[in-house]
Amino acid sequence: MTDIIIYTRKEVLDEKLKPDDANILYWTLPNRPRRFDEHEHDNVFFAYEGAIRGVFESWPSWISEGEEAIPDNAVVFHRLTWKELSEPIPTKAFQGFKYADKVPELTNIIEELYK
Repeated sequence: MTDIIIYTRKEVLDEKLKPDDANILYWTLPNRPRRFDEHEHDNVFFAYEGAIRGVFESWPSWISEGEEAIPDNAVVFHRLTWKELSEPIPTKAFQGFKYADKVPELTNIIEELYK
């Protein structure tokens, strides 16, 4: 398992969370995370306005369920798996992604997600 954090603007994430027919979503990154496993469940945390706000589940098998072609450098997640964190975790803005294991405050949250 590998978990990542993506920093974005609130409006962009809100657009992803809007109910519509597309539940399989993806986020294109400059490079696909090397530590992502082709066969494992991962989590994609999202941050905006100076804090990590929530998380989606990511499963590589969802790539084949989408209606459109998904780029190789994208992470795939299901809109209905979104969980908002009860307490946002402060973080500085960054580009691309970073691995969640670099943020000690996420350790307990990650352990709960994998129970």
